[in-house]
Amino acid sequence: MPYVLGHGEWPHGNTWLFEAVLESYIPLLNLINRLDDRGMRSALTWSMSPILTEQLLHPQFSDLLINYICKQIHQAETDLEKFHRIEDARWNIPMGTYWKAWYQHRMEDFTDRYAKSIPQALRQAQEKEILELMPTSLTHSYLPLLQSEHSINMQIAKALSLHERVYHHKPHIMWLPECGYSPRMNTKRDMGLEEYMLSNDVSATIINQTNHFHIVDQSSKWHELPEHLQPLSIVRIQSNIDKKRDLSIMIRHQELCSKIWSEIEGFPSHADYLEFHKKEYDSSLKYWRVTDRAMGLDKKQPYSPHIAKKKAKQHAHEYVQMLETHAREYAEAMNQPGVICLAFDSELFGHWWFEGPHFLESLIEQINQSEYLNMTTFSESLELQKELPIVQCSRGAWGANGNDDSWLNEHTKSIWENIHHAEKMMNEILEEGNPPGRFKQRIAELALRELMLMQASDWTWLISMKKASDYARERFEEHYVFFEQLTCIFRSMGDREHYTEEELIILQKIEKRDDILNDINIDDWHYSSA
Repeated sequence: MPYVLGHGEWPHGNTWLFEAVLESYIPLLNLINRLDDRGMRSALTWSMSPILTEQLLHPQFSDLLINYICKQIHQAETDLEKFHRIEDARWNIPMGTYWKAWYQHRMEDFTDRYAKSIPQALRQAQEKEILELMPTSLTHSYLPLLQSEHSINMQIAKALSLHERVYHHKPHIMWLPECGYSPRMNTKRDMGLEEYMLSNDVSATIINQTNHFHIVDQSSKWHELPEHLQPLSIVRIQSNIDKKRDLSIMIRHQELCSKIWSEIEGFPSHADYLEFHKKEYDSSLKYWRVTDRAMGLDKKQPYSPHIAKKKAKQHAHEYVQMLETHAREYAEAMNQPGVICLAFDSELFGHWWFEGPHFLESLIEQINQSEYLNMTTFSESLELQKELPIVQCSRGAWGANGNDDSWLNEHTKSIWENIHHAEKMMNEILEEGNPPGRFKQRIAELALRELMLMQASDWTWLISMKKASDYARERFEEHYVFFEQLTCIFRSMGDREHYTEEELIILQKIEKRDDILNDINIDDWHYSSA
């Protein structure tokens, strides 16, 4: 979830964040706690990006979310009045009643059950050991395309320190944004991304199966496994700097994940599930089911939550059978348990696929009853296999074509040129002359914040996918313009240590506009040399 709070309303801005909280984060927390109440441990690992955590902790967030929920309840009431009044629309009454109750329950969850703090609820679940939390980079930057070692290291190091401050836990595992990995970064020292992670005491991460893995230790039987079983082995990438250190790698199983992820071939495309793209013509609420992916929106049929929930349970059963087959085959071949790494955007469960939380809860229930499967967190899984094979891994990600294409292409090339220019500029202003005094340091820290915000992978992804591309480009350009204004003021001040009235107006405007990541310090940049 990129930085959207206070930057627009609908469809991109606050509403984007509120939908994710109400449709995904709270339902996922509910199922985790519901299972715990029944004596079943979910053992999910949940990656929280620092930029998302900061938005959820923002002083304005709670009131804005509550106001949004009230509007949605009022919308359901307005729809119901219309459905009762128009005879041909009365078939919608049960669903209108459902939406009103659904939002009322989310209000109770947020205000009463979770005391208006999603991060606190996540921390408590971790303390009860029914959930594991791990960070990703500071603003969810696509790391393989950064060119400054300071940027790369700060995205990692600052993310870890912020995560520890909020969640009271020092993480040693980390999610790579977009599963993006490169064995050679485009920096002066051209180190692999594993070196930056290891230097920050990160010992494990996840890489997509579409990356090509080459075995180094030929004595291992890993390379003899068929392709669909290879991801069930944990592997490791050895440091080129210190051969005694290595990064453990979970391999995200592409085929099994696609069965859940794909909106074309996966479970979410089933006819009985809620249609994401169609809303009542004068409403913000949805009343139709998928019916048929190839069918126009005007031909969609009424949605039934009861039928959809039953279908989610059935799909969970089918999925468990697939997992069991893989687990049995791997155990027979390797004489040790396999690890099936299933990784998704959390917004898939609830926001994109409304029935996703029902599916996930049923899946965990059925795994708990299976004689072949067991739910484990990321960290627990790392203890299941010994003598992990050493591999080399190619550059890649989980986007289109398994490479950088979803973030770097003809539509986004200029954005990356601007990011790389800003990285060089940041380095120059902090290395030239004497260390800045208090007033100039304030400018440098604001510029550093804008640099981190413009590096978010979401801007280039949205542009590449032609989804809210105008919004994404506008957001990036604003951060870039702010960065240029700040560095221009920094240099024009020279040895002067006080702002002009015009400079102060610019600073205050930027501070108010991007009121986020306020603990960024220039020492974070200086320290960030792996």
